Parts: sequence; C-alpha cells; structure tokens
Amino acid sequence: MKFTVSHYSGLRMVHPSPRLVLTIAGSDPSGGAGVQADLRVFANHGLYGMAVITGLTVQGGRGVRAARPVAPKMVREQLDELLADYPIAAIKTGMLATAATVCAVADALEPYGGSIPLVVDPVIRSSSGHALLAEDALPALVDRLLPLATVVTPNFAEAAALLGWERVGPRRAAEASQALGAMGSSAVVVTGGHGRPGDPAVDHVFALDGFEGGSGAESYQLISPWVDTANNHGTGCLFSAGICCALAEGSGLKQALQHGKDCVTEGLRSSVGLGAGRGVVWLEKAPSR
Repeated sequence: MKFTVSHYSGLRMVHPSPRLVLTIAGSDPSGGAGVQADLRVFANHGLYGMAVITGLTVQGGRGVRAARPVAPKMVREQLDELLADYPIAAIKTGMLATAATVCAVADALEPYGGSIPLVVDPVIRSSSGHALLAEDALPALVDRLLPLATVVTPNFAEAAALLGWERVGPRRAAEASQALGAMGSSAVVVTGGHGRPGDPAVDHVFALDGFEGGSGAESYQLISPWVDTANNHGTGCLFSAGICCALAEGSGLKQALQHGKDCVTEGLRSSVGLGAGRGVVWLEKAPSR
C-alpha cells in the first residue's frame, strides 16, 4: 500500500493513498445512472473515483430524451492521460455511444493486457427505449472490447443484441451467457432483474476457465429475492460498479460478482422516489463482503 504525507496545523501526518477506480461512461444529469451513479458507488466503498465522460444525455426518471457523444479523440486523450499517470486498480465502462469511441477505448486499454480488471456494462438502449449505442458499434464492442473484459454484464435485451438473437429471456439466459463467454471475456453475467415481477431475480453466470484457480468451464446462478419497488433507475450501473469496486479491493471474481448482486439488492431496498418518473436505487452503505 502506498502512503502519502500531508501537513495540517504544523503536524506531519502519514496516511494510506486510496485505491483508484475509473468509470468510462455517459453523464446522467439526474444522478441516477451513468458516471454520476458510478462515482457515488465508488465513494460508498471508500475508493477514489475517476471518470472519462463519453457522452451527454438529457434524462431523468421519465426516461432518456436525447444523447450526444463526446468526440472519440477527446475520450482517448483523457484515457491516455489517466492511465499514464495513475495506478488505477479497476475500470468499468458504460455508455460508449459510437463505434469510434468503442475503438478508442479498446486502443487505450489493449496495451495493459488485462493487468487492470475491466468490467464492461454493454449499455445499448435505455430502459425507456432510447438508443445509447449506435447499431454499427455492436461489432466493435464484440470484437474489440469484450475480449479485454474481466466480466461483461448484459441484461436480456443487451445479450440478445450482442449475439444477434431475436430475444433472450429467462429460459435462454444460461445459453446466452455461454455463447457470450465464447467471445473472450473471463466471465459473463446475464442479469435477470428484467424478468417477471414477483419472481426471484436470477442472474446467469458463465466463466470459460472457471473461478478461483479452477479449470474448465463453470456455470451457476446468482439469486436474490424480488424487491417490490418501482424505483429501479440505475440498477445496471450499480451492479457493474459494485463488481468493479470489489475487484479493485482485491476480491476474487466469484466474490466480486456476488458483491455486485448484494449491492443491487440493498440499493433496491433503500431506493428513493425523486420527481415524477422512476426513482433511483440508493446504496446508502456498501454491503460487507
């Protein structure tokens, strides 16, 4: 652990430097999702959050009304500066908007060869149906970014889009996780929070090389009770950010996935209504591991 020295009222104090985590995502001005939500989760874990903003959105609890990408060159320059100067412990991605931005992110991360854990939340459309990733960016996401990922966290609709399937639901989620796992990431979690109301939230996990030093492919489920709330804006961001935090703190992959699941459950239980639309998941304190 690194230590830094600071001075206060003539006293010399030595204290540990915080672990650094980076989100590469779009801005949600309501704070419910995107960069703002990620930074809040990082802070709840006692981590120092950094952010490269890939796009601006007009959105709130009533849905996304508009989205505008940041120039890919600017995204790349931000990333190069941070990666060259800081010992970043883990990275997550969210909304990447365009094929050029996906490629810019992949170009910046490829030289690190998986030495920094990477959580890819493949944000494609908002829950209200607004496109957040250009259709021609899907091949770049599959070919360039997924192979760099420690874990990929699509919901049903995102899994279907990545695979080119017409639909993914609870019955095909396990099959989808295995098909996505063949695309190169260490693990895939097809999240099941978009299933039928009242049913347990079941996420299907697949790892091609197993977990915790195991060998061979492994599949299993993350299961949590249904939380009855309409305030669910930001669940995908909370899940991927929670995993990112656990990986940054040195957790094994399987433990990190469970921690992300626990973050979502707690966030739904303490969710709050804001404004006229959907309220937000609200993680008051990071769950213990």
